[in-house]
Amino acid sequence: MHTKFKKIALKKVGAAKPISWITHILFLIIGIWAGIIVLDTATFILFTLTIHLGVDLLESNAIKSAVCLIILIVASFIFYIEGQIIWSTAILLSIGSYLGGYLGSKLAMSEKSRVWLFRLLISVIIFEIISMLYSNIST
Repeated sequence: MHTKFKKIALKKVGAAKPISWITHILFLIIGIWAGIIVLDTATFILFTLTIHLGVDLLESNAIKSAVCLIILIVASFIFYIEGQIIWSTAILLSIGSYLGGYLGSKLAMSEKSRVWLFRLLISVIIFEIISMLYSNIST
């Protein structure tokens, strides 16, 4: 028996829904969020692609990575112009991101990893919602 989440996680490429005006609004909001806050942009992109559009999780992850790369290049250029980059930290972070991306993409190629990746995505979103609620209630 498959749960709804498991069906989404195992969905094959090509079953995506057409892009609607709601999709455009969602991605506009995500773009504004990415430009101002950045935090969790990748999660929101994955969530929108998989849940709203029904795009395969592996394909969604590739799209998310390409979009985040564009955001990174633009932001890095602006921070570089303003002299706001601490290069020793940036290089270490870049190496860690490269290794994580490499290992993550290798792991994502197996069928079982799609279910675990989707579970992790849902868990992170639930944790973030609870964390935001807690921080707003406790202050």
